[in-house]
Amino acid sequence: MSRAGGGRRRQAQVSRRISFSASHRSYSKFLSDEENLKLFGKCSNPNGHGHNYKVVPRSRHCIPAWVTEQDSVSKKKKKKKKR
Repeated sequence: MSRAGGGRRRQAQVSRRISFSASHRSYSKFLSDEENLKLFGKCSNPNGHGHNYKVVPRSRHCIPAWVTEQDSVSKKKKKKKKR
């Protein structure tokens, strides 16, 4: 991305790897255990049936110019510390 002044905008990207497990049980209280097993298979297990997932959400944003440019305020603070 370029901006009006001809320079390139700096970007920051933050990402995090997340792992989680989710379980479910499919059954009907109107059916017997055998009928539920026939209809829903391993998903009818009384302890549930689950899956493991991995997700990497990302967020990318342009860094404002004032963050990357040194301003006179930060220079003044550095000079005061030297005295």
